[in-house]
Amino acid sequence: MTIKYISSQKLGAYFDLQNYAFPADPAGNREERTDVIWDSIIPLGVYDEEGSLQSALIIRQYQAFMHGKKLPMGGIANVASYPEARGQGNIRELFKETLSIMRKEGMLLSYLSPFSYRFYRQYGYELAFEYREYRFTDFSFNFKPKKMKGTVERVKWKNEQDVIKQLYTQKYENAVGPVDREEWVWKENKLRSSDRTIAVYRNESGDPEGYIFYRFNDQGGLVFTIEELVALTGQAEKALWSFIASHDSQFDTFTFKTGAVNNLSHLFNEPRAEQQWVSGMMARIVDFEAFLKAYPFKEGANQSFVLEVENDFADWNNGVYTLNTDGHATEVKKGEGNPSDEKISADIQTWSQLFMGTRTSEDLYHQEKLHGKLETIKALEELIEKKQPELYDFF
Repeated sequence: MTIKYISSQKLGAYFDLQNYAFPADPAGNREERTDVIWDSIIPLGVYDEEGSLQSALIIRQYQAFMHGKKLPMGGIANVASYPEARGQGNIRELFKETLSIMRKEGMLLSYLSPFSYRFYRQYGYELAFEYREYRFTDFSFNFKPKKMKGTVERVKWKNEQDVIKQLYTQKYENAVGPVDREEWVWKENKLRSSDRTIAVYRNESGDPEGYIFYRFNDQGGLVFTIEELVALTGQAEKALWSFIASHDSQFDTFTFKTGAVNNLSHLFNEPRAEQQWVSGMMARIVDFEAFLKAYPFKEGANQSFVLEVENDFADWNNGVYTLNTDGHATEVKKGEGNPSDEKISADIQTWSQLFMGTRTSEDLYHQEKLHGKLETIKALEELIEKKQPELYDFF
């Protein structure tokens, strides 16, 4: 078994493996999308003694928003093996190399979309992003759609792309988890949904404050699917939903998958839309020490904590860390710490959920995943901005 980078000259074998492992490609343009993202990925393969590609994955090099900062993030995608290569440890060795490469490249976080949550927990990943899936069959707003100020107009991407990109960044740059959509991300995003329609909301002064991506499906009835809705103001949100509802007579059902943070009940007199809670992508901290140094803690009095990482697949993280921070400056030292200090211990999955806001410290303590004195644990959480993680890019 040999692990090495997949060169552009060896893409034929890579596409053969991808087409075998993932025969369904709804967009139908896998090779074109790969060409768009090629300079922003690290493709890795496992080769047998004859030099044949047996397993592969790619690392997508993103920046993720984190409370107003951008942290380098490696998005793991296209994890695949031929059936005869499964169960031989290829993926395990591939993830060892992948985590090592991400650490060397300065990636502090990593996301992936799992086929099995249990399988990827062995590599330090844990559920990070959750979603609400809404299904509407009628609308009963608690506001007057006809009295909405401003305009919502269907637009062409080529004419409004700069406006849309700016609205996305304004909406999510202070959030936890969304990717900073660089040019290659937007290009691939468009290739994945070439049949979408776009509408932009502008206020009375003509300033853009929101947009929607949507498309039509025929799935046992006509379905209006909202792919993405971004609103910077309450007025923009109401106007965009009024625009969606204006299609009510044309469609049987309206669907919308959005972040768990987006509870839409405030828009309706009768909030009876069918709603499903959905588990989404996983995440992990790649380099705990470097992550702590880069993390934007809340400002306040200088505090000190002793944190321990246990049983991580990425063994460089295992150990005890002394954290000193006031939100302006953060100092982290790896070592044994002072025996008199009250230590907080957890595995990397738990630390990832805590710092990303997926679960509260009290939840993790109750689940016996976070160990230490509850008072000390709560004091640490006070330094973490309370926001639910969001992610609207899937790979």
